[in-house]
Amino acid sequence: VNGTNCLMPYRLDAVLIPLSLDYNDYSAYFEYGLSSFFVLLTGWVACCCFIEGLSKLDFVKKSKIQALEKSHDPALLALARKTVVRNWIFVLTQTFVFAPVLERCFPLSSEYLDFPNFALFILAW
Repeated sequence: VNGTNCLMPYRLDAVLIPLSLDYNDYSAYFEYGLSSFFVLLTGWVACCCFIEGLSKLDFVKKSKIQALEKSHDPALLALARKTVVRNWIFVLTQTFVFAPVLERCFPLSSEYLDFPNFALFILAW
């Protein structure tokens, strides 16, 4: 397909995406993989900070149903930390593996989405 080494092309909403093993330019892994990961991580951290900030307010503390001993159990917190780290490692792996697909679907060189518009889209999203 258009001079690329495709294993198996398939159609996704009129966009032809080659599944190729021949990628000489690794910039997709940084422009798409890392940026996607950091957008997801930043959104998650922002939500966590917002929820943690709400939990410090008096009216939220008064309306809490679960006892503080149950919600701050060290064993449960350790399990939650381990699960969160494992999930984010998996998300990082996915963003790197699918970075070339994202690059094919959303090229920065497109007249519809140049780099400044891409940056604005990421900030707005």
